[in-house]
Parts: sequence; C-alpha cells; structure tokens
Amino acid sequence: MVTKDEVLSMIRELSQDDLKEVLATGILLIQNPEKGIGTALFESVFHIVPQPCVELAVVDKIGNPTRVLLTRRTADDPTYAGKIHCPGTYIRKGETTPVALERCVRRELGVGLTDYRFATHYNNPVSCGGDDPGDGRNRHTVGLVHLVQLSGEPTTQVERKWTNAIPSDLLRGHQDFLKATLPGWDKTNQPLFGPLFG
Repeated sequence: MVTKDEVLSMIRELSQDDLKEVLATGILLIQNPEKGIGTALFESVFHIVPQPCVELAVVDKIGNPTRVLLTRRTADDPTYAGKIHCPGTYIRKGETTPVALERCVRRELGVGLTDYRFATHYNNPVSCGGDDPGDGRNRHTVGLVHLVQLSGEPTTQVERKWTNAIPSDLLRGHQDFLKATLPGWDKTNQPLFGPLFG
C-alpha cells in the first residue's frame, strides 16, 4: 500500500495540468461534502474560488432596529481569534440561504430565528468580509448580509453584547456592512469589549 507521504511526493512532481486533473478527480471522490470538507481542504479551495457566505446583523426588531448583537470569537478560534464580529457562516453545498442562516444562529447562539430580511451584499475579491486590507489572506468572498431577529436570548457561552452603535473594535469589514445595513448608525471611537486577556 502506498503511504500518504509517497503520494504527496508523487503529486509534487506532476505538471500543472496533471496536478489539476488529479485534484479534480480526488475532490469528486469526497462523500457527503454538505457535512463539511475539513479545515485543510476548505482553506485550500478557499484560495482559488470565491466563497459565498451569509453575514448576520442580529437586531432586536427587524422593522425598526435599535440594537445589534455582537460577539467575540474565542481565544483559540482558528480564524480571527478574540475578534469582535457579527455572526456569519459559509453557505454549504445544498444549503439555501434560510438554512445557512438558521444553522449559523443555532451553532453560534444556541437559539432559532423568528424573522430575517436581506439587507445588502458585498463582493470582495481580495479578502474575507472580516479581513483587514493587506492581511495576506488572499480570499474572495461574496457576502449576503441579512437582518436577523432571534427567537430568544442566546444560550451559548459565547461572549456577546448588545449595542446601539458600531464600535471601533468590530472587524473592519463588519463595520462597513453594518453601516450599509443600519442607515444613520455611526461608528464610535469607543470599543464595545475590553481586552481579551484581562
């Protein structure tokens, strides 16, 4: 039996055309990609094709929002560790937008949603929606931003706060789409959260 290291050594010796053919064949052998494809493969694919995602502006009232819920990623999160952001997720194979929104709310906040409304979109060919320019990630994301109203208060242990302003410690890309989503709201110079490590 051929080992993984031997296969990788052979792959590195292939021409670009042969490499593309081998990878295309290998990807088609993945079973149940709608259940996730693993971080390493996702990150690899993410650097060569645009990724559709949903971003959630969780508000108290969709018709007349007066507060938005922001969360902080954990210190060991593989992306944006400790950063303040709006919940969001990539759309998986076979998912509709409502299914992706519901999955994100349940996973990140532990509740359901009672209503949602499309608000705006972004198409960023050089970074992810939360990336700061020039951070070297070289991602291309297409984000569908929705106002979302929850079915109750979040039940997960994620650090979170409601606010009526766009704080300075929110991911820069999220500041931009919240400004577009919540007209009249201004960015403040004040952070909403304290230091991750006190």
